Amino acid sequence: MILTLALALAAASPNRCDISRSIDVAFTSAAATDSAGVRIFGPTCAEAVAVYTVRDAAGALLFVDAVPVSEAAYDAWTPDQGDAALLDLLTPTPERAGRLEPFILESDSGVGGWWATAPEALYERLRADDAPLVCLRNGADMVGCAAYDAETGRATQVAQTAF
Repeated sequence: MILTLALALAAASPNRCDISRSIDVAFTSAAATDSAGVRIFGPTCAEAVAVYTVRDAAGALLFVDAVPVSEAAYDAWTPDQGDAALLDLLTPTPERAGRLEPFILESDSGVGGWWATAPEALYERLRADDAPLVCLRNGADMVGCAAYDAETGRATQVAQTAF
């Protein structure tokens, strides 16, 4: 009962953050109208979590990731900049795997470089196929990218970069 009351009070808070944005992306095929989005919610936007999703045209969930806004926005956003600026910063972006660097492990990459988060054979196959990517801010000065694998019909995180 106490938990229910606390949740009801938190939901009624005038400072509560619950904002979202979705964009159309061609993820499962060049002609597809899939979607990538972010929902940011919490007691305030500064204390919120960003949940990233990629869905196919029928609405089936292909990929999900979550990160605290304090990590994803780090020093690139402050509450006085407003909700629209936060959504601009955290909205996923479409890319192509052909722009990724050849397979490299994080321990061998430098600041500003990509490193693989998928097994080498899968990473290189998706890179050679120029697979569609959806990239998202997932840490302080970091971006991670998920790729769609047409052979398996699944999405997976394949690369990370620090800038």
